[in-house]
Amino acid sequence: MVFDLPALTVRAARAGLRSGAFTSVALTRAFLDRISTLNPRLNAFLTVDAEAALAQAAAADARMAAGEDTPMLGVPIALKDVLVTRGLRTTAGSRILENYVPVWEGTAVARLRAAGAVFLGKTNTDEFAMGSSTENSGYGVTRNPWDESRVPGGSSGGSAAAVAAGLCCAALGTDTGGSVRQPAAYCGVTGLKNSYGRVSRYGLVAYGSSLDSIGVLAHDAWDAAIVNGVIAGWDAQDSTSMNLDVPDYVSATAAPSSARPLAGVRIGAPREYFISGIQPEVERGGAGRHRPTRSVGRDHRRGQPAQHRARAAGLLSHRDG
Repeated sequence: MVFDLPALTVRAARAGLRSGAFTSVALTRAFLDRISTLNPRLNAFLTVDAEAALAQAAAADARMAAGEDTPMLGVPIALKDVLVTRGLRTTAGSRILENYVPVWEGTAVARLRAAGAVFLGKTNTDEFAMGSSTENSGYGVTRNPWDESRVPGGSSGGSAAAVAAGLCCAALGTDTGGSVRQPAAYCGVTGLKNSYGRVSRYGLVAYGSSLDSIGVLAHDAWDAAIVNGVIAGWDAQDSTSMNLDVPDYVSATAAPSSARPLAGVRIGAPREYFISGIQPEVERGGAGRHRPTRSVGRDHRRGQPAQHRARAAGLLSHRDG
């Protein structure tokens, strides 16, 4: 079987590595080659350390040869450049930190490292994550891989663009007011914004400490579940971390056997979002998406929320537990 290695999801990469179809070194090298080809145009990555990535991949191959099996073992990923990473330049998209190479790293990064992930490099972001287009980085604009004349969203635009362009299997981003979810939508990938406190913020260069959340950019929900299962969980180094059991996200993501998997699920679409002057393609995409799902059991109704209160609610930090 011939594999298009840079097109692999986390799940497919793990399956191939486990079966011995390819090595982590080969997989990592394929991503590095693609980065060297596309990143000069996209500017998704700010820092790539090929030597360190290949060394991590070789170590992962050795661990697998010894019979070890961890959730992300040998899988190449990217990290938004607001996540402190030991030995890898961390700029937060700012010239102020242009030469900052940490001697320590944050909890989410450390958990991925322990799980065997290979770090390809750090992705572009609006400076200190303060933006929504990745145009406001001290290191230039990131381009949307689907149309390089357009932005990838932000502030996790580098991570979203990297996943969409096949420069990594998955990436970490951060979300304060939409900075994982919005670039995921712009780039056509899956974005998971965790509830506040679900993932430790220790080692995250802060934008708004009472709102910041580390999340995942991935090809699909299954991949997001795999990565999130590694990074989630209580951390004594973050006083806002939730001391709750981490659910089995992968099992929860598994497709149900029923022919109507969404039976009984009700989805609300606010009427106020379907307004006069909306772009026709947005209207078609928004309204049209609801029709096919009726056949699998989803009950779609348009409702009217207390929209005038939404902004105030969005500015409040809420945590369960």
